[in-house]
Amino acid sequence: MAQVDISEDFSLSSTVCDEGEIVELAFSGGTEVLLSFTRRGFEQFREQWAEVLAKADARFEEYSKE
Repeated sequence: MAQVDISEDFSLSSTVCDEGEIVELAFSGGTEVLLSFTRRGFEQFREQWAEVLAKADARFEEYSKE
């Protein structure tokens, strides 16, 4: 298994198993969250991440105006 600490609260690990490569993104900033992907799934997540954040920011901005 390979693990990289991305920042204080985020880490990324990769494990190769019979099913292929499994990538896990962990967040521990007050709440424990673990997202687990196949390598291909992680690549798709990574490609869409900027769009996901932009939509979340737009939604938060809408709520703050209410």
